[in-house]
Amino acid sequence: MRILPDFPNVTVDTSSSFQFLSVERALEIIRAYGAERVMFGTDYPFWTPDHDLACMEKLGLSPEELEMIFWKNCAGMYGIML
Repeated sequence: MRILPDFPNVTVDTSSSFQFLSVERALEIIRAYGAERVMFGTDYPFWTPDHDLACMEKLGLSPEELEMIFWKNCAGMYGIML
């Protein structure tokens, strides 16, 4: 978390993070990177999406930030126009 914010071309995902981080720590990391550099992931079938979705809802992110994390960042990375 200390050095990655300095590298704007690095994007992170949430896969397996909610199994090991508190909601507060996850929010701190997302704020450090910026929601525009985070993508939602679950590592299914190891973890079920319902648990990770519930954790995302507890973060208190804006609807715009959630939209970026859930799909817009990925669509932008792969050049998918919607």
